[in-house]
Amino acid sequence: MTVSLAMICGDAHRDVLARCIRSVLNYPTRLVDEIGVCWNGRRSDTLDVHKSLVALRTPNTSRPSIVVMELKWVDDFAAARNASYGISNSDWILWLDADDVIDPTHQPTKPLADTLAALSPDIGCVWLPDIYAADLPMKIPRLVRRSAGPWRWRGAVHEELISDHPVAWTILDAPVIRHAPVQSETTRQTRNVEIMDR
Repeated sequence: MTVSLAMICGDAHRDVLARCIRSVLNYPTRLVDEIGVCWNGRRSDTLDVHKSLVALRTPNTSRPSIVVMELKWVDDFAAARNASYGISNSDWILWLDADDVIDPTHQPTKPLADTLAALSPDIGCVWLPDIYAADLPMKIPRLVRRSAGPWRWRGAVHEELISDHPVAWTILDAPVIRHAPVQSETTRQTRNVEIMDR
């Protein structure tokens, strides 16, 4: 059982992208086997972003594999996320935002892939704890079984992940994802309104 990390990132979040990836790589148990980032920032930066992420891996190791794909930003978060899912090749896909981090204080006893392998074959979606504000965790769908799709994101903003058919789901207590935004709520709301008005 393998796990891909699917991400999107642009210029505004480049500085925190490494923080997110580092939290994944430094987690006490293995989380992912490959990382795919759809980069929608300056085209000239794509190779530099890839090199900087590869440099975060443990020296003399080639895992997880890391792919950075250049993506033209068209003011559509769902389109960008769908592209990131398109470069994911593992059995399961985990999505994170660049300003998310994996909380190291909540540690499972075994690698995520082992936990997923023990799930019933009919489980296609896993909800994980997500701490967004005031340290109050909520559960949101973060992991999907690729074979339970096709999966697609819908909505230019406030996008939602859907499948073409009903999917059974379950909840895990870890890993815990902590959202650490670098943009103010006002900035994000202004951006979202501008996208919806186009």
